[in-house]
Amino acid sequence: MRVHITSLYGMMGVVGVSQRRTAEIGRQLGFNELGIFRYPVESVLCQKGLMPKF
Repeated sequence: MRVHITSLYGMMGVVGVSQRRTAEIGRQLGFNELGIFRYPVESVLCQKGLMPKF
């Protein structure tokens, strides 16, 4: 059976360190990593005045 874990890239602080260390341990245990990059879209949209209204 294949086991997959997700790893969020682009995270800062304690959360980012925890994600990276957990993914590293998972790789050592033979898990397959599914990397997901977090991009701060809201900061780009605010600069261009395109912030969505909810």
